[in-house]
Amino acid sequence: FISHRMAEVRAIADRLTIFRNGSTVAAHEANAVSDNEIVTQMIGRHLDRLYPERVATATDRVALRVEGLSSGSRLSGVDFALREGEVLGVGGLQGHGQRELFQALFGASRASGAVELWGKP
Repeated sequence: FISHRMAEVRAIADRLTIFRNGSTVAAHEANAVSDNEIVTQMIGRHLDRLYPERVATATDRVALRVEGLSSGSRLSGVDFALREGEVLGVGGLQGHGQRELFQALFGASRASGAVELWGKP
């Protein structure tokens, strides 16, 4: 039985063999090792180092400014300013305007409003 789902593994297995890059790195009685220890052995480093420490990179310099962006019936009056170093996430249910937003931003559909990149239209 091979799985990365710890709850399933614990429900089924008595012994665990952990592989990394096709090689065995450890074997344990299932109740003698924690999930964190298993994952550490699987990935080869401690979980606290899974993601590097965040370094503030955002500045006050506006990279992308969008004002009143509208296109079709699903996109109306979108405003935002994205600063240098920021990452913008767009979410929502399928069919609620995400596609229209990006098509309008990149000029793939007719749109009204203003889009500036580094201060230029």
